[in-house]
Amino acid sequence: MKHSIKHIFVSLSVVLTFSMASVQVKAQNSTLLFSSDLLPHGNVMNPAFFPNTPFYLALPGVTLDLSMPVAYSDIFQYDAANQVTNININNITDQLMQGNTFAINPDVYIAGMGIRFGKTFIDMSLQTKVDVSLNAPTGLLTFLNEGNMNNLGAGNEYYITDPNIMHVTAYMEAGFGIGHTFTLPLGELTAGVRVKLLDGLADIHTTNTSARIYTAEDLSSIRADVNYQLGMAGIVGLRQDSEGHISRGPISMPPTNYCVGFDLGARWQWDKLDVAFSVLDLGSRINWNQNVVNLLPENGNGASFTFEGLDLNGLIQNGSLDNSFSAQLSDSIAALTNYTIVEGESYWTSTPTRINLSAFYRPLPLLKVGGVFHGELDRGLNSYNLTTEEIVSTFRQNFTLMANVNVFDWMEVMAGNTLVSDGNRTTVLNPSVGATISLFRMLQAYFMLDYISNIYLVDAKAAKLTFGFSIAVPGKKADRDE
Repeated sequence: MKHSIKHIFVSLSVVLTFSMASVQVKAQNSTLLFSSDLLPHGNVMNPAFFPNTPFYLALPGVTLDLSMPVAYSDIFQYDAANQVTNININNITDQLMQGNTFAINPDVYIAGMGIRFGKTFIDMSLQTKVDVSLNAPTGLLTFLNEGNMNNLGAGNEYYITDPNIMHVTAYMEAGFGIGHTFTLPLGELTAGVRVKLLDGLADIHTTNTSARIYTAEDLSSIRADVNYQLGMAGIVGLRQDSEGHISRGPISMPPTNYCVGFDLGARWQWDKLDVAFSVLDLGSRINWNQNVVNLLPENGNGASFTFEGLDLNGLIQNGSLDNSFSAQLSDSIAALTNYTIVEGESYWTSTPTRINLSAFYRPLPLLKVGGVFHGELDRGLNSYNLTTEEIVSTFRQNFTLMANVNVFDWMEVMAGNTLVSDGNRTTVLNPSVGATISLFRMLQAYFMLDYISNIYLVDAKAAKLTFGFSIAVPGKKADRDE
């Protein structure tokens, strides 16, 4: 009877995990950590995780997440017949239209510590997280490809950019968690909760930045209206002197751009089955109130490029731009380069809510196999952009199948493959590899490479590198063998 019930639970867990995976993501440490029996760093992804040790000290670790809209092979293509390398502009624009975001997310796990008292444990962690996101202007790309004949007359302007051209944010995260293991008729259930203090270091965004093209119905004139606003806040301030020169102000410490968030997690272990669930970053909204400024055109209205009766055939005269056109263009650009700094109001930004569901089975003492579903709900809810007509929510997700070979707690070798969906497109082949070395079952070093978007580096557009160190007091051998 025991084996029949066990088979049912295993089947249900696998089916449930696969059913949620049909539909990646970036903003957490390596997913391979879910399979580790040794490393304490998985605790940041589920507060119910705690390694088999009475005490651990997590030393610095780094996660570098890189995502690009184009690969090397999309830009440079070799023509074998003519033995030359060409730059394919059409292919570049096609790739940018499909997925136009360049993102780099370097996170530093500064330190962590955990102590177990019987069936109860507490843990603490300190991290720095950075998110850099740049978006190509898809409207401009469409305009270059299709022109503006479908956008003629007043009220039918062509928008070539949107406000989300760039967003850079960096913050510290200090967490304190507590968990307890309860004995059930079938296995053990561990529940954990973590309270986190998030303190903002810097935030830069391009809200209220826009560019649009107006074309007269009779095609007699074209006007480009360009405006920008660069909003900034954080511990580093900017100041402008009487002559308009901008310089960096003093660093304001400690940061006062803070908020409180919560992580919840649960883990059920029975015989050879291990199922866990977590929800992270509940209520995490950073209030930016330190050195809030906006950089914008001095005239407050941006600039307009108006071309009356423009004759493109006569635009170039004797190998150079027509003088009247170039003078007009120069005057308009000058209006953009004359900028000023004004004091802004405090605002808040939200962090995505993340969920993790994992299920593992141990068919052999040294082998663990299973899968992890990870999702992020990015609601785009920030107080500086709530005036927009529509708030677009993005759900990114990934599902990873993986295997972990543990050699007597001295070494772990991990491998997996991830189905990735970034909200725009889905890719099936994204391999992951990792290894952990544990000298004397105490001194731990790990290296993991996730979400490699293509096994050929020239075709790869995304990858995540995670590495770090920790120290753990070995647990009881009886516990390790269970």
